[in-house]
Amino acid sequence: LQKTRTILNKLLRRRFGDLPDWAVNRLEQANTEQLELWAEQIFDANDLAALLNMTAD
Repeated sequence: LQKTRTILNKLLRRRFGDLPDWAVNRLEQANTEQLELWAEQIFDANDLAALLNMTAD
């Protein structure tokens, strides 16, 4: 889980720049399913808020 979180954190920083505290907190609280969903959607989201507000069903 931590490796997935670390990789996604790096990808998000590359795509959107420095992450605000609320985004870091979202990443820390997310489960594996949610992290994978965000990773799949990273290039489709217009911005960080739109991406991290997507939730797993």
